[in-house]
Amino acid sequence: MKIKRRKQIGIGICLILGLLGLGSCKSSDAAKGSNEKWLSQADSQAVIVKGTYYMPDFDQNQIYVWHFQDQSLSTWDFVQEANLEPSKILRITSFDDQHLAIWTQTEEEATGLYEMNPLTVNLWNLKESRLERQIQANGSGQMRGEDLYWIVQNQLWHQSVNQDEAKMVADLSTLVGDMQQVKVETVQDLYVIVSAEQYSPESVRTYFKIDRSEQTVSSFAVQPENWGAPYYSVAYLIGADDEKLYFQIYGAKQVVYFSTDLEGKKAELITLQDSLSNQPCLSEKGIYSVVSNRKIGNFDNPRQCQVIRQQNYDKTPIATVDCDLETRLTRVGGWLKTATLSGNGMHRISLIQPETGKAYEVVQNKNAFYQAQEDQALDGIDQPMQFDQEVPAAQGSALDPGELLTLEGKVVEVEDKILVLSANGKTLQQLNPEMGTYEERYFISQAKYPRGRMRSMISVEDWLFIKATMDQPGGVECLLILDNQEFTPVYTLENVRLVSAAQGKVYYIRNRNGTEAAEVRCLDLSSGEDVLLLDERLFNNESYGSSLSGITYDDANHCLWLIQGGFRSGDLYQYDLTNQTLTLKARPEQIDTYNEQSFLLTPSARPKLLLGLWQAEDLIGDNVDYYFLEENQADLLIKDISMMGSAVLTQRGAFTAELSDGDYAQPFQDYNSPSYRPYSTIYYRSGERKDELFQLDSMEVELAYLPSVDLLWLRAQDKQSEYPQETWISYLYDLNSGELRTINEETFNIYE
Repeated sequence: MKIKRRKQIGIGICLILGLLGLGSCKSSDAAKGSNEKWLSQADSQAVIVKGTYYMPDFDQNQIYVWHFQDQSLSTWDFVQEANLEPSKILRITSFDDQHLAIWTQTEEEATGLYEMNPLTVNLWNLKESRLERQIQANGSGQMRGEDLYWIVQNQLWHQSVNQDEAKMVADLSTLVGDMQQVKVETVQDLYVIVSAEQYSPESVRTYFKIDRSEQTVSSFAVQPENWGAPYYSVAYLIGADDEKLYFQIYGAKQVVYFSTDLEGKKAELITLQDSLSNQPCLSEKGIYSVVSNRKIGNFDNPRQCQVIRQQNYDKTPIATVDCDLETRLTRVGGWLKTATLSGNGMHRISLIQPETGKAYEVVQNKNAFYQAQEDQALDGIDQPMQFDQEVPAAQGSALDPGELLTLEGKVVEVEDKILVLSANGKTLQQLNPEMGTYEERYFISQAKYPRGRMRSMISVEDWLFIKATMDQPGGVECLLILDNQEFTPVYTLENVRLVSAAQGKVYYIRNRNGTEAAEVRCLDLSSGEDVLLLDERLFNNESYGSSLSGITYDDANHCLWLIQGGFRSGDLYQYDLTNQTLTLKARPEQIDTYNEQSFLLTPSARPKLLLGLWQAEDLIGDNVDYYFLEENQADLLIKDISMMGSAVLTQRGAFTAELSDGDYAQPFQDYNSPSYRPYSTIYYRSGERKDELFQLDSMEVELAYLPSVDLLWLRAQDKQSEYPQETWISYLYDLNSGELRTINEETFNIYE
């Protein structure tokens, strides 16, 4: 076996000790897992044989070989050594301590449904390092011991590792009928379970039990009991033994785990888990699962997870693991395997001994797709921008937040006036903060914008820029430009939602319109002259979701900063207005390789230019990191601002309103509990510090900071609103006294 070492391995001390007669090392002791009875099926991609762990690498091109003895990791180019055609390595199993069964598939074979695609089971002799035999099967197959079963045209076929030919065991064609996705679910000593799925009029899975000795066939559909949770119609087999079958069935809020007899009857509940939980691993000693620290009330590191064993109401922590976008728990032999995938494409594989909690990290790596993103991040960038990733020290407080940076929102201050957009987006109002009253200043035209709504606004110099949407098919976006003294519309730009203004000029992006490309244009507010600067055809439009998604004018350098690309890669460009040149400045992949990420440009108080980096980090929600942008340097202002809420940035941090479900600083709540109460917490955040100010009993909160009067303005949706009515309640929070005042309530029909 030709193996490429991934790190230095020490001298073979065990071999030397053996030759000197001074004893030997037993790798089997290091690799000894739990001997408990497992109910969940074994991991189909990995196996432990004589103290060595084998699994396909993350690109399925080679095999990771990890030794318990010295905890060394190697890669094995099995396809080359076995002299196979170029193939993907799909699974690795074993039928004794001398052999591996390595399941491979060529590119030509990987077409259509996985269950029907042909593949090859390669029987590899570990001791002699040679390929002994190949069995031609398909993706529907399962193996137990020396016996391999798979489905061909609704027939169950079998071949032993010692046989030269396969034979048909049972013809299920009549029973299967027009059902689809027929596959072998499990092979046990006494029986084989096959499943088939029917999708009309509803999705139903039927199981077939084939007796291995008598070769008789029976069929059944699993009907769980009513355990108080609504669930869907398909029960998935996750384990089996000589007496019982073990299933999971998904519900809208919970996943049900239960057992039946071998005929799919006598259902008994094992456990209910919320739908966001990772699939557990079932054992006679209890239920092994991965839970977040937050879920068990540990706030020291709420983003870490624990592997726990639960038996009845007793919960025993086993080991600590990282948990990111996804963490899967399976069993390999007597070990628990955690496979963690981060949003940035980083895979981590660990093995945990269930009895002792001893944990080994086997491998941490990115697959070829993410690695290529990282390697190519600087392609085409002459002077790479420097991103300072160090979280700044906490500074300031809610009483001393520094200069307001966020300019766009539902509320703006214009000289001595505080302007607010009404909850229904129909009216521009002026707030009297002392009295807590509103005076109407401008109505959006019902004739010109039927069912139109104002979404947000920005005040620059003598002008008020209001972003609005006309609720017509396609939701046409427009920009209303008002004189901020008389509040009379001077200009209206249709099909526009992104704008930056300075020195009497408006730089804006006109959205794509049919076959017309998105355009960057400049409007002179004095003369009305509107000129084209460039359009998106100047960029590389081959990227996913390619378009223009951000714009900010840079007064110091007389240039535009632009974002080009969709949610999977929004790149940062600089357009020199003097030389009319476009330069690629940065890609998100320079910082990390999240599959869904993009730069954001936020209108801000000059000369502070704000650059956001949005990343889909985990299952809880999306986060944004904000940087101060200057020349070729980006300095981190604040990290992990949740998209599940509102935020207002200041010079020293941010005021945020964060929904409890995605807030790691708040206790976990079970969606299915009668006491479940979603709420929002208002914070002042600086550096890594998070100061809680107060809470509002609402899932949606709009927020603004009013520096002239040291107040926070908030508007929260009443959870008691009944569709299609919405009720929004406005508040003022005094940062000095801590007093929260209710000042207004608005109720409206969302369709009017």
